Amino acid sequence: MNGKCEHQTFVGKIDVVRISDSMPMQFRAEISIQCAECKADFQFFGLPIGFHSDNPTTSLGGKYLRAPIKEIPLIGSLESILDNEELTPIEILPNGEIRAKGAVGNTEIVQKPLTMREYLGGEYAN
Repeated sequence: MNGKCEHQTFVGKIDVVRISDSMPMQFRAEISIQCAECKADFQFFGLPIGFHSDNPTTSLGGKYLRAPIKEIPLIGSLESILDNEELTPIEILPNGEIRAKGAVGNTEIVQKPLTMREYLGGEYAN
C-alpha cells in the first residue's frame, strides 16, 4: 500500500509493439498497471526479465509485462489450411507404430506413440 491508499481502482495501459525484423511479423503487448487514485505503479513479478519472442517477460523494474500475441485465425483460413494439406492414409500396427498404409520396412514409419511405460518417469519409471 502507498500511504493511506487502499488501491480500489486501477488504470491499465496496453501498447502493441510490431517486431518488424521478424518474418512472419510478430507482435508483443506491453502492459502496465497503475492505481487510479494514488498513481502508484504496480510491478509484474515471477517472469524472466528481457525480451523473448515466444514467452512473456517483464521490464527490468517489472513495471511492464511483455507478452507475445498473435491474431486468432478465422475459421475460413483454418479450412483453407486443412484443404491444402496432403492426406496420407495410415495404419496402426499391433506394437503401436503408425505407418503410411502399405509402407514396408522401418524407414517409412510415420511415428511411434509414447506409451505409459516409456520415458514418463515418476511412478511409471523402471
